[in-house]
Amino acid sequence: MTHPIQRRQLKRRKELEIYCLGNLKKYLQETTLHGLKYLVDSSLTKWEKSFFLTAFVFCFIMVVHLVANIYAKWDSTPVIIGISPHPTPIVKLPLPAMVLCNMNQAVYSKVANYSKGSKEHALLQYLCYSEIAYDSKRENSREFKNNDLDPLDFIIAHSQPCSRMMVACLIGSVAYNCSELFREVVTDEGLCCAFNTLHPKLNYIKNYRTLDGLKTAADVVPVDWNPEMGYQANLPPKYYPRPTLGTGISMGISVILNAEVDEYYCSTSNSAGFKVNLATPIDRPLVGESGVIVPLGATTNFRIDAQISESSPAIRSINRKRRRCVFLNEESLVFYRYYTKAHCEHVCLSAFLIERCGCIPFYLPVIYDNATFCNVSRMFCADKARVEYSRLTPCYA
Repeated sequence: MTHPIQRRQLKRRKELEIYCLGNLKKYLQETTLHGLKYLVDSSLTKWEKSFFLTAFVFCFIMVVHLVANIYAKWDSTPVIIGISPHPTPIVKLPLPAMVLCNMNQAVYSKVANYSKGSKEHALLQYLCYSEIAYDSKRENSREFKNNDLDPLDFIIAHSQPCSRMMVACLIGSVAYNCSELFREVVTDEGLCCAFNTLHPKLNYIKNYRTLDGLKTAADVVPVDWNPEMGYQANLPPKYYPRPTLGTGISMGISVILNAEVDEYYCSTSNSAGFKVNLATPIDRPLVGESGVIVPLGATTNFRIDAQISESSPAIRSINRKRRRCVFLNEESLVFYRYYTKAHCEHVCLSAFLIERCGCIPFYLPVIYDNATFCNVSRMFCADKARVEYSRLTPCYA
């Protein structure tokens, strides 16, 4: 005989089952999900009901798969790129920063008296033939192994200065003194001439070693500029980085160059000419890697189509690893004021070379106060370390 408590429990369970099954049947009959109402249709056979159930399960799996793919795409690229309806006047953008380098590594009249076997001649061979960095016999020879010459000082003293490279300069068809437009800088391509780059005090934090060869007019003031904020609100009448005047060749900058072919000692390529690199005013490029060769005896024009990418402040709330981009003020570098991909790579490369070789090549940022530039004997180590670094995972912040 069943106990009264057990009878009450069975009764409640049965009522619950009837209630749940009734609601489920009612839901299947009235739902808009196609195929489910046939599962409770008494006029259909079991095989027909099984078909609709299988079809519904298959469709459900497909939907889950598609939704998972969409979520994965959103998770990897949560930022949507669109076209801004607000045009930006080109006159509010600066002229591109331009770095011009004569591919001649040394003026012939300045180095012709260095005899073979001297430290100076060995340094010239290093500058002229980069492949000797992988020649163990040259690396271990007396003239290289004990060579303590500073490549930076040697390049500055024996390269063609900008005052001899620049013949004439025009901006917007107006002639300028080239020494008021170009600053001498040392890059991986040697001594070069830079135009419209941000002033070193505005672009670097500390420890910058640059040639202050730009002699601007008294009324031309260096101002700050960056891709996110643009120019400052109150600008002086004359300033640099110089703004764009308009479109077309006549509104750009034109430069007449003198390669002094008679003074060529050796070239970084198989011919005479120049290398040109165009970037934003805050960038410090490696011209040897990204420069474009300009031949002699011809007019070469560069057409630039400016494209502006703006980020909404709302995406700052998205994790940096998910949005895969960094605002300029989100990451600080020990050498540069502004964060860019190239600047981050330069700092990481400098740190790697200090760890491997204890010094920094003359064309990379000095990230530590006590860091030293590599002399000739240690440049071989730096070259080998650069090859090793290129195989590693980049250290983007």
